[in-house]
Amino acid sequence: MEKIKLDNFSNEYPGLDFPEYASLSKSACSDIAQSIQEKFALANAADGLTLVKAIDALAKPCEAVSHVGEDFDLSSLLKACGIDAADVVYINWHRYDKIDRLKRCDLASHFYDIWYPDVDDIDVFDDSLNWILSVRHDGYIKLLR
Repeated sequence: MEKIKLDNFSNEYPGLDFPEYASLSKSACSDIAQSIQEKFALANAADGLTLVKAIDALAKPCEAVSHVGEDFDLSSLLKACGIDAADVVYINWHRYDKIDRLKRCDLASHFYDIWYPDVDDIDVFDDSLNWILSVRHDGYIKLLR
């Protein structure tokens, strides 16, 4: 998680701790990237940027909610998409080389404290790798299943 997000959270919510998270090691990130390549048969995704582009090309616009808006609710979106997400999810911040793990309920409760519009392109997924929810910096949402 970027330090600016932690600092902004502390300023916004004095006395409240940022949700517990763990930044994965480079090795763990690489393992996840490899698993995604295998799961979705992305043999040509040799590097992180190619993997991100391949996921984007296969993902479809999310029919339940196409954009993040003021009333966006991650839990409702996952439910509307028929996704039974695990209690723990992952956020890919870049090219599958910077991934954080946190509780799904914390991501849902603090979505706007974690994802910044106009700045962040993220992919959210769980250990099943049965789905990847992509949220672009402009709020556009795509889903890969």
